[in-house]
This record gives sequence, C-alpha cells and structure tokens, in this order.
Amino acid sequence: MKNNKNRILAALMALALFTLPSIGRSEYAGNLTPLYLYGAKTMAFGVDLSVANVCNYFGRHFRFDATTPEGKNMLAILLTAISTKRKIDVWYTASTAPGTDNNSGCTFGALAVITSVGIK
Repeated sequence: MKNNKNRILAALMALALFTLPSIGRSEYAGNLTPLYLYGAKTMAFGVDLSVANVCNYFGRHFRFDATTPEGKNMLAILLTAISTKRKIDVWYTASTAPGTDNNSGCTFGALAVITSVGIK
C-alpha cells in the first residue's frame, strides 16, 4: 500500500514538473472589452486596452482555433461578452511580433494566441 502511494506521489510530482513550464509561459490581461471579432476556423479579436506582448493586426490582438472543443468554448464566452457588454480576462502566449502593427510587422499569424478566457 505504501509503495503505491509513493508511486502515485511521484507521478503527480512529475506531472507538475511538466506542466509548470507551460503555465509560466502564459501571459495574463484582465478587465478587457472584446472588440473586432473576425474569422472562420481561426478567430481573431481585439480589446479596448493596451496589453503587453501583443501586436495589433487591424485592431485585432489575439487569435485562437475555434474548431477545437476548447476553442468553441472560448468563442461562446466571447460572443456572450460582446452581446452582453461584459468584461473578459485572457491568458495567452505572447505575439511573435510584440509592439508592432499591420504596417510594421504584425501579421495574422503573429497574433498572441489565447489559451483561456473568462467572463466577468
């Protein structure tokens, strides 16, 4: 019994070590109003406030894959926030061209990628 507990504890610690680096790479921005929702499979949207480590592609700062179950959930949250004029919080990976816009290097593919979104 004790040996099984040790194995379970070791497995949980290993899992934590593998997931912590990905959590540490996430950026956070809160109390944002979503704007300019655009796309089909890959959705892009902008927000009303300045956000660190993103670029601006025609008013859009973030993108995500709306074809996955997670992406469909995020799209539902964004549509709800837009239609009810509520604020959101976002967790994202930084843009590959932070601080630029569509005239100086920001492309659709360079947008910050949303990993999670919450509604207030």
